Order: sequence, then C-alpha cells, then structure tokens
Amino acid sequence: MRPLLERWSCGNCGVEVTRPSTKGQRPKWCKACAAARVGHDPAVKKFGDHVRRERIKRATIEKFADTEIFERDGWRCGICGRKVNRRLKHPDPKSVSLDHVVPLSHGGLHERANVRCSHLVCNVSRGNRGGPEQLRLVG
Repeated sequence: MRPLLERWSCGNCGVEVTRPSTKGQRPKWCKACAAARVGHDPAVKKFGDHVRRERIKRATIEKFADTEIFERDGWRCGICGRKVNRRLKHPDPKSVSLDHVVPLSHGGLHERANVRCSHLVCNVSRGNRGGPEQLRLVG
C-alpha cells in the first residue's frame, strides 16, 4: 500500500510541496527555505531576504542620501539620544546606521519621515520591533 501524499505551500516562498503523509505536524517550509533559515545552504538566499526585497519593490520609495537624514537629525541617535561619531565606519557598533521608525517588515515606507539616524548597535538591538515613537513631521 502506497502512503498518502499531502500537499502544502511553503510559508516562505509559496512553492507547493508534496511529501508522504506523516502523523504529526507538517513542516512550514520547503527544504530549500528550511536549509537557508538555519544557514546550511549558502547557495540559497537568507530566509526572508527576498520577501523583504519584494515588499520594498511594491512600496513607494523616496530617494534620498543617508547623510541628508544624518544631518537633519544632527548626528544624534534617534533610539538612545546620544551623539553618533561620523568618523566611525561599519562594522563598529557605534557607527552610524539608518533606522526605520516603522519597520519595512511591518509596512513602513522608505521615506524621509520614517527614517532616522541611529547607532548600528541600537538599530540592531531594536530589530524589527516598532517603538512607541510618533513619526516626526518633516517640512
């Protein structure tokens, strides 16, 4: 007797996957996405990378220079409030970084009103959690 096949769509890339039915919970991702998620397959893009890029493509993107935002904010971190040293370069934890107040992954747009100057370490530790900050009106 042949085992029953079950089908589902990968939660990351949407590809339809077929496999023999098992008792228990089915995986959320196809093999390629699962491997990329845990970092086993360097040939496959990082988990979620292409999803983020697709969101950005569909969004209206305002073009501006990062230094324009840093100057606007007076080279002061919008997260911790301390000055950012403009001479430090990436990957120094205190180097300058562009932070989205409402993260792109939560529907925020890449526009002047939604970005601010920050330390790299502050931005990374904040992750994609939106804060209670109100967006500043620029203009």
